[in-house]
Amino acid sequence: MQSGKIRYWGTSNYSGWQMMKTLGKAEQLGLSKPTSQQIYYTPESREAEFELLPLALDQNVGTLIWGPMGEGLLTGTVRRGQKTSSASRQGNGWPEPYVHDMDHAYDVIEVLAQVGEEHGVSPARVCLAWLLTRPGITSLIIGARNEEHLRDNLAAADLSLSDAQRSRIEQATRPAPRYPYWHRYTAGMDRLDPAEEVFLREYFATLEQRRDLAIK
Repeated sequence: MQSGKIRYWGTSNYSGWQMMKTLGKAEQLGLSKPTSQQIYYTPESREAEFELLPLALDQNVGTLIWGPMGEGLLTGTVRRGQKTSSASRQGNGWPEPYVHDMDHAYDVIEVLAQVGEEHGVSPARVCLAWLLTRPGITSLIIGARNEEHLRDNLAAADLSLSDAQRSRIEQATRPAPRYPYWHRYTAGMDRLDPAEEVFLREYFATLEQRRDLAIK
């Protein structure tokens, strides 16, 4: 940067603590801080909401999403009860993404497909359109295989999902609250940081409907 070869720099696939350490060290040493982070975040995989996205909002760091359609998982080529075509990445043994709960992944795909049918568009377009509405997301990195896919992906920027549709997708894809977030709810913590409140409110909705107490 000092030689003028680049104007800004960013990180890729850092954990939350690594990113904060990088920002802190840069500030301590008087160096240029990273202005962006490149991370994995999809409707099926929302782990970034626990640390990386609140960090981005709090530290004013741009967030670029790689593999926003789950490297082909959420495009509609993978469906419950159907054999995935070997001509697709997800059908030829590609190891990513790691999917811990395939039944949940199928549920996510189904809700994207349902909303897509309501608009007459592909699940992929719905997936991208929903991600563009999420807090802290700056841009999505797409990698279309052909012109048809590229045009479909780009059209996501013009797809307007209703509040009800966005909420439907959010509820169907919401991860289980993790510590310390569930503790903040059970402890009645009312002073939430603005950078994480938007995500915590969604998790709190899950906790308001908890069933574990009735089972014990």
